[in-house]
Amino acid sequence: MNQLELAGPANVQKRILAAATELFARFGYRGTTTRKIASEAGVNEVTIYRRYGCKRKLYCAVIESELESIDLPTDILARLGAESTRADAIAHALEFIRTTLEPKRDLLRLMQFGALEMTQDIQPLLRRYLLALTDLVACYVQPWLAAANLDCFRLGDIVMLVAAVVAFESSFQGVLPERVSLVACLRGPW
Repeated sequence: MNQLELAGPANVQKRILAAATELFARFGYRGTTTRKIASEAGVNEVTIYRRYGCKRKLYCAVIESELESIDLPTDILARLGAESTRADAIAHALEFIRTTLEPKRDLLRLMQFGALEMTQDIQPLLRRYLLALTDLVACYVQPWLAAANLDCFRLGDIVMLVAAVVAFESSFQGVLPERVSLVACLRGPW
């Protein structure tokens, strides 16, 4: 975010969140100090503690801010609801998840670091926001997955697993020698 756009006391919180998002996504919770966040945001470190109380609460505020900014691609959701074949429905479900999460690379990195460094603190946030997303996709693909005899799993868990695979695949884009298309795999015979 451009620091000139965020100049002035009215935007202190935005500057802190922008700096914290960038640093936490790059270095993780343990690798980021409130002093560095304050420096990047152009505020005193005391300001961070007055607004958030502690670094953990700031990290949760950053994740919540990123989760709140997720844009749902309604055009893909509409196509998903109109599909007549299982393979196309699953393909559009994956496209929906990928299109929703892929632009949020900082959020994906924050969730990965959070899962490793502070799982208990971020679980309620992820449940609140991501379960709504997975339940939305699940209601569209439920008829197709039911036909695939996956009754032993909670549908939302299956969608969340697919979202995690998409996030993992996105994180390692350009690192892994060849990307396997999840959509191609799921179009297989079932």
